[in-house]
Amino acid sequence: MRKDLVIYYPYFELEKDKLIQGTDHEFNLKVLSLICDSVLLPPSHLLDLSFSSLDFLKVKFKPFFDNQIFITSVGNYQRNLNEFYFEKKLQAVDWTKLKEKKSYEIIELFSNVDNFKKRDIIRQSFVFYEHLRDLVLTENEYLIDIFSKRKINILEEEIDRILNKNGFLLSKTDFDVLINNLKKSRRLNPIQYRTLKDFSNSAYYLAGGLGNNSIIGYSSYFQNLKISSLKTNIEYSPTILYDPRFFCDVLKKLKVIESKEDILKLSIEDINNLRQSVAFRKFILQYNKFCKLCQQTIDNKNLRDKVAKNIDLKIKTYKWAISFSSFLATLGILVSQNNFALSLYFLGLLENYISDLNFSHKFYANTIDKIRCRLIERIDPFTGFFLNIEQVIKEIE
Repeated sequence: MRKDLVIYYPYFELEKDKLIQGTDHEFNLKVLSLICDSVLLPPSHLLDLSFSSLDFLKVKFKPFFDNQIFITSVGNYQRNLNEFYFEKKLQAVDWTKLKEKKSYEIIELFSNVDNFKKRDIIRQSFVFYEHLRDLVLTENEYLIDIFSKRKINILEEEIDRILNKNGFLLSKTDFDVLINNLKKSRRLNPIQYRTLKDFSNSAYYLAGGLGNNSIIGYSSYFQNLKISSLKTNIEYSPTILYDPRFFCDVLKKLKVIESKEDILKLSIEDINNLRQSVAFRKFILQYNKFCKLCQQTIDNKNLRDKVAKNIDLKIKTYKWAISFSSFLATLGILVSQNNFALSLYFLGLLENYISDLNFSHKFYANTIDKIRCRLIERIDPFTGFFLNIEQVIKEIE
């Protein structure tokens, strides 16, 4: 039996910390509700939302809370959100009446939930430390380019001091206080501070996803930070599979939708109906395979370079294919400088492939009917396109 796919949603917190801007949460949440079984909204992140944002979740998505498409988590020794926020209140130095009121509203959002997902707090704290240890104490090559040996020794000594006080646990708060103090004492320059702050944020979200036994939501913030540098022996990183924009681009190239507005027009009932549709499930399986192929060219530079060098020769027999080199020239990008160039190219090939086929041109009064019927028409062509591209990549490998 397939394990439920739970996505850890970091966008609210990333936005609060000004790491990303202008997030369309309605669009993101609707897309992730289609791709994944559940979307996990951490209770501490919800507590930082404004009342207007909480009202937005209540008005737009309350049924998703009730049927547990939107879920949250509590400590593995806690039974519900009441206990989570009570403990949060005891530990916090900045607990206010405003936060108290927010906690009640959040509890109300999950009022129809009896069993909460358990968060492994010990594992989450240890994972945060483990990844920063791999980054700092093993002299990660990413840091060596920025830090002198003396600066790395200072970091090691300060981390050891915290660990001697706290045991093996090192929280994000501990580390952020440390690097803030080092910056104030001018033992870190602005570039060094920003580098450590970015990795602190990345490790925090990575640990949050692992502590909740969930997949972290994709964000360009993580990709730009080379979050894969934080990976040890685990296969775990944000992928384009969970990028709402990429999902929307695939649907547009397949001519299932015209724009993201079609996704926004879907009601909660529409999304529920799609999730239960056989055709949509088949599409998601094919979408997963397509994303996996794209991700391989993103993560594996050797494969990416090999494919980029040889794909023009391999696809020239396909009448719907376009030259990779001319595609790059049109976009004005160099493949060596853009990990996503091949993914964009594959999307261009998909658009050409679909445009070469004949489909019915019916008018649909409802967006849900349009999406459902067009998906049924396009699943087999999408599968055929993927098999062609997969075969080309195998021949190049």
